[in-house]
Amino acid sequence: MTINELYQRFSQAKEWQRLACVMRSRVSDIILKPHGETDADTLTRDRLTEWLTESRRHETDTVPVASVSNHMMTWAG
Repeated sequence: MTINELYQRFSQAKEWQRLACVMRSRVSDIILKPHGETDADTLTRDRLTEWLTESRRHETDTVPVASVSNHMMTWAG
């Protein structure tokens, strides 16, 4: 499963639908467009931090994306 597919499933989970919808464009710009085809099993918090840093986006974008991504990773197990 890719990160794109994982985010799609995460966004369909009732408890995360609203958050995933609100954050979709930021997550897409920072994570999904450049890294979405990456195998979801390889996503780690260190790798996520690396991608957020590489994005060169302001903390007002990267901090919420990190939070959503961490929720998604926890939800996925």
